[in-house]
Amino acid sequence: MKKRVVRLTESDLENLVKKIINEVGGYDDPNIMAIHSGKVLSTLSQTYSDLTNTITGLSQLVTTLDFDRESVEEALDEVSQEIDIFVTAIKQVIQDFTEDDLIHRAKIVMKDLRQFQNRLRLLINLSDSLTTNDEEFQDRLFDFITDLINSMRKYGEELQITNKRFFDRFSGRGRGSFSDGFDFN
Repeated sequence: MKKRVVRLTESDLENLVKKIINEVGGYDDPNIMAIHSGKVLSTLSQTYSDLTNTITGLSQLVTTLDFDRESVEEALDEVSQEIDIFVTAIKQVIQDFTEDDLIHRAKIVMKDLRQFQNRLRLLINLSDSLTTNDEEFQDRLFDFITDLINSMRKYGEELQITNKRFFDRFSGRGRGSFSDGFDFN
């Protein structure tokens, strides 16, 4: 079979690039994209919201004036168990998602959550054996939480960007939005 040379004008090339850019990211049918991506983004949004509430509650417990180390250590155990649930949920949902930036950020936040768990275990084990004072324990825990919050904030921002990207793709085709009611803040 002989290869042919095809000539494209600049406007032909621009139109081709626009068409490629506007493709629906791995989905052939916009309705399927809306259903699947909406479901994925909804799950990721809910997981993010639950995780944010958990970490916010822990932060408030750690920064109270009447700091009770025993209560905090009990809460840390619960938070660690919840992190396991969150990581599992995020991992399952992003397995077949098509947005590389969100997948990348989700992997970073999962790694940071695991690192946070490891730091908690180490802090509790070391504090038990070295009998560190409550103030030092509280300060270290506050630093760990601050690091995690920064990572989670970036993840939340990427969720917003991805949601807007899918909304733009879907609404550009003259259909409604699958993102109504999502709150990534």
